[in-house]
Amino acid sequence: MNKKFLYALAVCFIPFVLSAEDVISEIPTPEGTAPHVESTPEPVVDPNAQAFRITLGVDYTTVGMKQANDSMNDDYNIKLFGSGILTTLDLGIAIYPFLMAGPKVGYLYCFAAGSEHNYPGPINTKTEMNAALVPIEAGAILRFELPGTSVAVSAGAYAGAGLAFISNNVDVTNGASQKASYVQRFDGLGFTGELTAALEIKLIKGVDLNINGGYRLAYVQNVKQSEDVQYSFDSITYTAVGSKGDVMQDAANTDVPFDFSGMNIGIGISLGL
Repeated sequence: MNKKFLYALAVCFIPFVLSAEDVISEIPTPEGTAPHVESTPEPVVDPNAQAFRITLGVDYTTVGMKQANDSMNDDYNIKLFGSGILTTLDLGIAIYPFLMAGPKVGYLYCFAAGSEHNYPGPINTKTEMNAALVPIEAGAILRFELPGTSVAVSAGAYAGAGLAFISNNVDVTNGASQKASYVQRFDGLGFTGELTAALEIKLIKGVDLNINGGYRLAYVQNVKQSEDVQYSFDSITYTAVGSKGDVMQDAANTDVPFDFSGMNIGIGISLGL
């Protein structure tokens, strides 16, 4: 075949090609549907998902304190440890839509204990003992919203360390009715762990009211005096009542541990974004 023949053949097929394209374009699609077009599906974003949230809580809590209470058995007018107030602040960072993890700090104040004791001399001491714990922890919370409601439930677990601060505020009276006062401070460190659960009620977008409860394990084996302490009735003669580093002991010279473990229940407010 010569070139002129091939050229003529190609020109003859052009009308058929154009005609076929017109026919294809005129083929009707089923009623109510659109021609299939390949596309990449857009990700579905949960409008209620939060990247992070801050929760402030205030709880009433029980505390163990058996050994600390037992250490006052030789005294009279005894008021025992038994409960306190716990405030917490935790930050949750989203790992998954239903899982948040982050740090948590708190302050547990025990309602004060107290007692009186008579020593030879005669010397009478009236003591108010204050105990507080600062737990510093990290953990995670599972949180699930109940479909069709403004309610969510959550459960979490935390672990870390607790800093204990103990202070004895003592008034001393001698046989001549002279009076003196001093403060004996102690501190210690122990393990803390916590299990929590909460019912969350959405107030407005990003703001939840929490009704929560849980159990806390927090045991401090011993506490040590944080400074030298002495007192005087006349500002001339001083009596030492302990040196920095001394471990608090009971009348049997046994170390006194402080058990801040207990149940707690309270309310909180959460802010999430």
